[in-house]
Amino acid sequence: MDPQLDLWLIQYDWPGNIRQLENDVEYMVNMAESDVLGFHDLPVYLYQFQAPIHTRGLSLDEMVADYEESIIQNFFLGVKIEKIRKK
Repeated sequence: MDPQLDLWLIQYDWPGNIRQLENDVEYMVNMAESDVLGFHDLPVYLYQFQAPIHTRGLSLDEMVADYEESIIQNFFLGVKIEKIRKK
């Protein structure tokens, strides 16, 4: 598994808990086109992942900055995934 994907899977909130994780990993293994799982193997709905924003003890400016950073990171993650898919 791509180490960046591994980290991403750990950071994802998994609202469906362990069952969702299990189903999505099974999907990725079954649909993989190579021996190494990568972002291109993720189910499409996971591309919309937004990292949670931690508000405890942060000022409004800090929360806004964190939110903006997460939007930018997710945008570039989406671009990277699309480039990988087009290969």
